[in-house]
Amino acid sequence: MTHLKLKNLFTILLCFIILLPVVFLSGCFDEAFSIYFGVEEMPYNLDPQKAETYGELLAVRNCFKGLFKEDSDNNIVPDLVDTYTVSDDKLTYTFKLKTAKWKDGTEITADDFIFAVSRAKDPVTASASKELVENIEKMAEIDSKSFIFKLKRPDENFLKTLTSAVFKPCNRKFFEKSGGKYGLSRQYLLTNGDYSVASWNDRQIKLRLTENHERINTAPENVFITVSSTGKNSVERINDKEIGMAVNTINDWSSVDNSKYSITQRLSKVYALIFNKNTEVGRNENLTSAFAKSIHKEYYSVRMSKRFSVPKSVILNDTLLPAIPPYEYQFDSTAARDEFLEALKDFKNKKLPSISVLTAQSSDINSVLRDIVSQWQSHLGAYVNVTTLKNEDILLSTVKSGGFTVALVPLNNDEDEILKLLTDNTSGIYLNNGELDKAATDYFEAHDFSKKIKALTDAAMLLSKETSVIPIVSAPTSYIVDKTYNNVVFSAVDSTVDFTIIYK
Repeated sequence: MTHLKLKNLFTILLCFIILLPVVFLSGCFDEAFSIYFGVEEMPYNLDPQKAETYGELLAVRNCFKGLFKEDSDNNIVPDLVDTYTVSDDKLTYTFKLKTAKWKDGTEITADDFIFAVSRAKDPVTASASKELVENIEKMAEIDSKSFIFKLKRPDENFLKTLTSAVFKPCNRKFFEKSGGKYGLSRQYLLTNGDYSVASWNDRQIKLRLTENHERINTAPENVFITVSSTGKNSVERINDKEIGMAVNTINDWSSVDNSKYSITQRLSKVYALIFNKNTEVGRNENLTSAFAKSIHKEYYSVRMSKRFSVPKSVILNDTLLPAIPPYEYQFDSTAARDEFLEALKDFKNKKLPSISVLTAQSSDINSVLRDIVSQWQSHLGAYVNVTTLKNEDILLSTVKSGGFTVALVPLNNDEDEILKLLTDNTSGIYLNNGELDKAATDYFEAHDFSKKIKALTDAAMLLSKETSVIPIVSAPTSYIVDKTYNNVVFSAVDSTVDFTIIYK
């Protein structure tokens, strides 16, 4: 072998030896990858204090760091909080922040959190999550890194609540310079999280992992939050390999290949017919009782989607309440007809006013509603229209504003949220039930677990006697994930995902 050949061989071997650790180590880390996450509605606003749809909340969670977060076991742990204390009366929380910066390099301060909550509390903001901040009575800055929140009443879940999007910080100076456009585009968005918005159009938002993220070797480099360009639902998009992840409460996932996708479900919602007590229809207890008693649940249950079930209560938490009292008003067509005729005496010309049930677009849910409306017509002679709104977010907004007579309302499987909605005298679905208001107050103020359960049981009992809140269908939320993704954890608070902990 010539000297030149030996020299070339030596060079090749040397390069191999030098590169061997790199090749070996690169096998320890996954190569950069992207996730395509399908949503039903394109995010419109990434202002954390106004974010409302699932896609918006998903983007906010990954683009903003807050005071606390959920870890991979759904435990609540500090995020930007360094230390905190809670007063003996459980009303005053004092927070000290870690040193952290916004994307533009400015320091994150106590004022960023105080300003964020102030905005959420301000009616002008029209925050969809306003109820989450209403228990905060006072906010005060101690210094640039420390501040307090004082509550109106104790809340053992307050730290969990602080993981919500509405509590993410907002830079006052940047917000004021945005001129009312904050959160509506990349130009008017200042973030502090592990991802930033790389691009944003009417079909997708592209999130890119920031350079200073400490787990850049494992987390997906790009995340695309995307809607269908052809009107496909999430199941169709999964089957056509357009997306690898989705969260949905509407579609049936039975056609998805479970050898390639992980599909899990949580019982997450109960759909209840709720009458507005501020209307002449909702105030008439004979009428609402007649409507309740003329619904034959066995009739519609055998015809509805197999993924649904008939709930016995609007409160579904049988872990806390092993013996939840069932809804009291069962099918009785004779009694329903008698009460209906009695109720008509209270209306002009003894005729039923025009009634329309509000609902959101969902073929499975609305097939149940059509069965119920048909039963009202058959058993009572009551003709009721159905008005379908574009989505559940619009429906909930309309219901909370009081702009309805009766609606098929999706209620999250969260007893705290349900009690707040039904006992808030500023809400369109306030029941104006003094006993229920007291039970809810006792529940929220109880420190002792047994007293809390007693108050919740009392509230459930009272709701079982409410003719204006009729539980109709309970439905799961479906979570579908490509099995090549590991460590995918869906938030117990809002079902969103922290992309930084996912790897392939």
